[in-house]
Amino acid sequence: MKNLNKLLWLSVIAKTSLYFFYFSSLLVALCTIMPWSTLWSLVEIPLLFAPRWWLFLLLLPVVIIDRSLIIKQWKWVLATIFIVFFYFNFQVPIGNLWVNSTGQSLSIMSVNLGGGIENPALMKEQIVNEQLVLIAFQETSKIEVKKVVPQGWDLHCIGQTCLASAYKLEYVNGQSRQMLGGWGQLGLLYQLQINERKIYVMNLHLETPRKGYEDFQLSKLNFDAIFKNTEQRYIESSIISSWIENKTPLIILGDFNMPVESSIYRENFGQYQNAFNEAGFGFGFTKHIRMLSVRIDHILTDDSFSILEAKIGNDVGSDHSPILATIVLNEAL
Repeated sequence: MKNLNKLLWLSVIAKTSLYFFYFSSLLVALCTIMPWSTLWSLVEIPLLFAPRWWLFLLLLPVVIIDRSLIIKQWKWVLATIFIVFFYFNFQVPIGNLWVNSTGQSLSIMSVNLGGGIENPALMKEQIVNEQLVLIAFQETSKIEVKKVVPQGWDLHCIGQTCLASAYKLEYVNGQSRQMLGGWGQLGLLYQLQINERKIYVMNLHLETPRKGYEDFQLSKLNFDAIFKNTEQRYIESSIISSWIENKTPLIILGDFNMPVESSIYRENFGQYQNAFNEAGFGFGFTKHIRMLSVRIDHILTDDSFSILEAKIGNDVGSDHSPILATIVLNEAL
């Protein structure tokens, strides 16, 4: 009798785990199709920023206790794993297979330095080896950037946001976060002279969702801090999206503080080419904290460019990894 009860309980655990796997996968699917909403952030943010392998842990009891459940429901399991595959956002560089451009090639980088450069020699070596011509820096200073930027480059900084270029830079304007009650620069817009053409370059640094959770009061079930933070992130993204509308050719680099699956990202930046989505391989993680790794730094372009390559750069001593791309400025029509 005891053995029978034990088997029944194990069967219940396996079935519960499998159905919870289905339910969690449904949440993941909704996360990618639901329109933006502050209420939705309570579900979306944990799904997007938690280590995504947690979903497969739900299948572990099934595999250990009763693998026959997977065989019996193989169609449902296969369909659900298909959803999970997209949730993991593993990229294969198929978007650049049909690129056939003879325009100007540009190797560019964006990197959040987290306050400083621990190894300037390593950064200099990366700039030379990758033949970079444009670098967007966040959370740094002009003094720090001057340690690594090649001699003769144009360099412009406001606060902790800098843009360095082998080509002539023209600062257009910038937007401070002070109007939203924050600090630092929301974004800086430039024009870059490439031969006979001028292109727009936006270096941005959007608010982090972490602040909403830092002020979250679980004991009082007070979600206001999370809602306000999400609202601010949406407003910031909307400001940037409106600001750069009709600016072309356009490159956007920076710390977006959100993955591409974010509803805020999709609504405000989904119309642009994401370099790593188009031509990167792997997960492309750019932010690393303890068990958390996620891609929140991006390089975007409009259709004036073709993406040849995208990758994650070498460690520079920050909790962010650099993201690099080689893009081609298509011939003007």
